[in-house]
Amino acid sequence: MLETEFTKLNLGCGLCKLDGYFNVDIDEELKPDAIVDLTKPFPFEKDKFEEVLFLHTIEHISKSFHPSILSEIQRVLKPEGKLILGYPEFSVCAQFWIDNKRGKRDFWEACIYGRQTSVSDFHVALMDSAELKDTLLSIGFDNIVHKPEEHNEQYTVLTAIKGIPRITYEEHVKEFVFG
Repeated sequence: MLETEFTKLNLGCGLCKLDGYFNVDIDEELKPDAIVDLTKPFPFEKDKFEEVLFLHTIEHISKSFHPSILSEIQRVLKPEGKLILGYPEFSVCAQFWIDNKRGKRDFWEACIYGRQTSVSDFHVALMDSAELKDTLLSIGFDNIVHKPEEHNEQYTVLTAIKGIPRITYEEHVKEFVFG
């Protein structure tokens, strides 16, 4: 387990290391506080953080990992802890690309695929707020609110509060049958 006195976590910090946060990234060249592979169980104790920032990172990770990553975030958040998640809203970016909004087709394409300036700067998951909200609800997040980022309507900011994890139908049946 990684020990830290910080109660706020910045996942996939990249070059945006924030004061007051424990800043983690997979790229050691970025010199984060710790190297963490988000596709593996997080090296933090349960109920450790008041807040988790996960800004413009989830779209760089294969969607098959999203449920486990979001479950790990739920695990390390304190009760009533807050998740702040930022990502490009695929349908908005795609429509802006189609419309060539403000004559910036290359920019809208980069919003969809990433800037591709390095190995880790590719978007590999299309983000949709309704789908993400369903995933978060199934994991046990509540009070989920998403809205466009101020001054950048192609990006969404989603906030969610740690709630009680939902039990699966199989868990419910086992509890009902076996007590």
